[in-house]
Amino acid sequence: MKKILLTLPLLLLALTAGAKVKPAPLISDGMVLQQQSDCKLWGFAKPNSRVTARGSWGGKTVQTRSDAQGRWQLRLPTPKGSFTPYELTLSDGDKLVIKDVLIGEVWLGGGQSNMEMSLQGRNNRVIDHVNQEIIGSLKYSGKLRLATVSHNLQLTPADSVAAPWKDCSPATVTPWSAVCYFFGSTLVDALQVPVGMIASCWGATTVESWTPAEICRSYTDLKQDKASLSKGKTNTPIVRYNGMIHPIEGYTLKGFIWYQGEANVSHHNQYADRLSNLISAWRQRWGQGDLPFYEVEICPYHYGDVSGDKAALLREAQWDVTRRLPHVGCVSTNDLVRPYEVRQIHPSMKRPVGERLAMMALSRDYGMQGFDPECPQYESMEVKDSKVYLKVSHSKSGFSRFDDLEGFEVCGPDGVYYPAQASIEGVRLVVSSPKVLQPRAVKYCFHNWSPGTVANTSGLPLVPFRSQR
Repeated sequence: MKKILLTLPLLLLALTAGAKVKPAPLISDGMVLQQQSDCKLWGFAKPNSRVTARGSWGGKTVQTRSDAQGRWQLRLPTPKGSFTPYELTLSDGDKLVIKDVLIGEVWLGGGQSNMEMSLQGRNNRVIDHVNQEIIGSLKYSGKLRLATVSHNLQLTPADSVAAPWKDCSPATVTPWSAVCYFFGSTLVDALQVPVGMIASCWGATTVESWTPAEICRSYTDLKQDKASLSKGKTNTPIVRYNGMIHPIEGYTLKGFIWYQGEANVSHHNQYADRLSNLISAWRQRWGQGDLPFYEVEICPYHYGDVSGDKAALLREAQWDVTRRLPHVGCVSTNDLVRPYEVRQIHPSMKRPVGERLAMMALSRDYGMQGFDPECPQYESMEVKDSKVYLKVSHSKSGFSRFDDLEGFEVCGPDGVYYPAQASIEGVRLVVSSPKVLQPRAVKYCFHNWSPGTVANTSGLPLVPFRSQR
């Protein structure tokens, strides 16, 4: 699986040899460019040569000069998105024509196996209604495209990686990231412009492996000597950033979606810091300001002990990140597992995951109104007559059921939690237990495996929480 690229001198020689300008990964036939933006184009050409770019949509030709090593970079303005295919012509004296270019919205999906999980499924799990989904993909032909970044481990930042664009069709869609597909197709339906998804993900990988080296050097718990890094294992820091993010870094985007965290549950106390560092680093390197970053809460799973709480603590850390940085959001998956999936870390309900992320983007980034895409979250509690009254955000219209409200626990002064009953009074949840006469704190679904049943009237689940840390 490992792909070690040429050393830098040989790479430069390989890229600048031959007649035509060599663009960076993703700048290729079938690409999608971000609409109404100054899109970054870069790559290699003849050393010290004039490099030009022009789109068939009109506008001026932009130009720059390559440096002594042949590197070049420029910005090309794009018009409003449409389903009209264009051409992009690059030249350093010899022309390269990139064909079938669409202009619309571009997002990058990153993370580990639940982001990588394709419509074909993974590890004996299949996507719900997979055949219908594959057939239904036909309506997105010429509208939705995906570039899958190839698995690539590198000890130093790479310039190149395979990431070909594929148009959506029943013949091409089955290997696609399911979450990226459902996210992108929802945007196409809502915005009526082309959408390009870039999937850069790899199963069982930690947040550190997607993080630049200069940040990981401050993580003293990680082995980062040359011998350890050269092994290129799943949890090796920096190697996926170097091989799978750096080569595409700067490709003009609208934002990121992220589904990762399972590989970090044993180090949940570090996760909020390290995901925050990754987000800040990626934003800085993309140079587009505080690009939206929407993460997926890791789903219920046994993690060796259904009643344990290390996964609950990781989920808590994921939500902490949304309060640390601007334009970061999270969607809960607490309701998106079935009882028989307790030992399946790859649940089959991926359409709601992609749709929830898309609804967040449509509301926050595209200004669509008429719906609330935010999951309800615990805000505060009040104790009266041995009962706990919970105030919850994003529930102004109440909740979607009155009965079978599962997953609550309450404790008294001794700190021992007992299962609790829950009911609804207006827009508040009321929690109590006959074993706790002086309630002090409440938990909801705060275990490795504890699917919940509470949702708001938009059908979005109450985020697992503990009222007292």
